[in-house]
Amino acid sequence: MTTRIEPARRALRPAVLGLILGIAACGDGPAVPALEAPLDLAAPWATASPGATGIDGSLLEAADDAAQAIPRMRSLLVVRRGRLVHEAYYADRDRGTRADSRSVTKSIVSILAGIAVDRGLLFLDQPISDLLTSPHFALPAAQRDITVRHLLTMTGGWDWSESGSTGYGEWISSADRVRYLLDRPLSDTPGSRFAYNSAAVFLLGIVIEEAVDQSLEEWADDVLLGPMGIEADWEPFSEGYVNAGSGIDLTPRDLARIGQLMLQEGRSGDQTLVSEGWVTSATRAHHE
Repeated sequence: MTTRIEPARRALRPAVLGLILGIAACGDGPAVPALEAPLDLAAPWATASPGATGIDGSLLEAADDAAQAIPRMRSLLVVRRGRLVHEAYYADRDRGTRADSRSVTKSIVSILAGIAVDRGLLFLDQPISDLLTSPHFALPAAQRDITVRHLLTMTGGWDWSESGSTGYGEWISSADRVRYLLDRPLSDTPGSRFAYNSAAVFLLGIVIEEAVDQSLEEWADDVLLGPMGIEADWEPFSEGYVNAGSGIDLTPRDLARIGQLMLQEGRSGDQTLVSEGWVTSATRAHHE
């Protein structure tokens, strides 16, 4: 389920900072053992005291004090051994408040790509020209060899910077965000150099849609967010797509679920949502 929110309203929102912390110390009280099986991430979070999970409560209080002193801080959640041991909200927020999670969106889109790869619907070394066949895309010859892997690793080769005249702001305010990217020249051979590029991840979202024959929102609800009990708001674009590069709205508890999914190597209870191999690949460095 999604609720569409106009991009202009999003520009006024403070970013969310979500943390999953492990503060090592001697605990007190009944000990909570390490997880022996993956949590069912659609179930409500179980709670525990800090001491029962080996966290020094005084250090946690100090972390909370420090968090409250950060003007744009909106929440601080601490999960250890699969238990929620600390949950605090600031600036009139609460556990039901969805917040603009900015580039966490990219990580979620990476997982969605991984699920499509796991199911044989998408291939890492597949040229995006195989999928972007509509005349609207009209890929320049130099871009026809850009692959899914290049989009995932931000090595597409475009002349791009996320600041200045070719930055995010100019791209996001353009009338046709697909063409804005595709009209950029290449400055590097695809695969040769990393350059942070939100527009390329937006294009990856379109590639996923073409591969799975669903909108990105529907695919996410069916294969990832829905099975985890998560309802998200995506940032809509006038072109009929959502912004895959930034701007998904999630609650802090749901952000913690995404983190726990990675710790559980892609599993939720007895389900494998994304393969362990994808999690391993997605959480290692590919370029310096």
